[in-house]
Amino acid sequence: MIIFILILCALSREAMVQNTAKKIFPAKIYWTTTGTIMEGSDLVVKCSTHGGKEGKVAYVYLCINGVAVDQKKTIQEDTFFAKKSVTGQQTGNYSCVFSKTLYPYSEVQGKGDNYIFIQVMDRILPADISLAGSRTVRKGEGVEFKCTISDPSFQTKKTSDLVHSYLCKYGSVVQIQVFDVKSMEATFTIERFLKSDTGNYSCVLDLHSKTLTDKDRTLYGNNAVFLQVDESWSHLITPVVFCVCFLLILSLIVGTWWLFIKQDVTSNVEEESSDEFAYDSVVGDEIDTNHDMVDATYQEILGETRNIKRVIARIRDAANQGPYTEVVYAKSCKKKRRHQYMP
Repeated sequence: MIIFILILCALSREAMVQNTAKKIFPAKIYWTTTGTIMEGSDLVVKCSTHGGKEGKVAYVYLCINGVAVDQKKTIQEDTFFAKKSVTGQQTGNYSCVFSKTLYPYSEVQGKGDNYIFIQVMDRILPADISLAGSRTVRKGEGVEFKCTISDPSFQTKKTSDLVHSYLCKYGSVVQIQVFDVKSMEATFTIERFLKSDTGNYSCVLDLHSKTLTDKDRTLYGNNAVFLQVDESWSHLITPVVFCVCFLLILSLIVGTWWLFIKQDVTSNVEEESSDEFAYDSVVGDEIDTNHDMVDATYQEILGETRNIKRVIARIRDAANQGPYTEVVYAKSCKKKRRHQYMP
């Protein structure tokens, strides 16, 4: 331990000797705000050479951790240094020195009469992200994220009520929303999720009132959710089942309607057929009656023809037997004929 202290003393003495050789003198530094500044804010400090340069031209240097980072030529006792949009790399011990000769920054190393510690607080605060539903999303569906904060120091770190929240994919900002400091959450929505939207999502809070302009900066939250597009056909099962059920119900309705129509048509046809059958029966009976009458007439004609043939045959026989036989035969035929046609 003693050896270590001796080494530090030797190095400090050597630096003082070098600074004395270069004629670098300490100055005072002043800062009006507290020791913490938000990243992205502007920093202004004052270096004073009061009683040191005696009204002559001097080169004043602003140092961080004993190394010069800025320089101004002035004849005034008070010199102001302004830093725009400071970053976390500018956190450290600030001090001022001056010289009557201009030196490169790398050659100006030393401590001023005093120093102040300035901490540049990161404006980005990691937050928690959550997702309602499955992490496998169907193409074209909407996705909603919830961004919340569980850091108890959030209320003390924020510099205003205007806090922005960023939805990030693989560390790059894809959406910006104003964070509700009362409900302590912000909502992000992707209206139509596509295959190109697949990736790891996280969210962060920006404690600065102005939105972040550094597009090359990667931002990661406390956790991440991985979303991908469901390219399977499983999501079509429900629509297909619905369509099949709809077609079955429609077919049942059409079939029932067709049966009713067919039944009405069959009834009408049966009635018409019964009417036609009755008509045919009547006509058939008339035809049968006429047919019987024709048969009777035909039988009568046929009987007369046979009688005529008999008469002719008897006349022929009578002619062969003589007059008496012919007379007797003629009377006999006349008597039979009269008896046959008697009413």
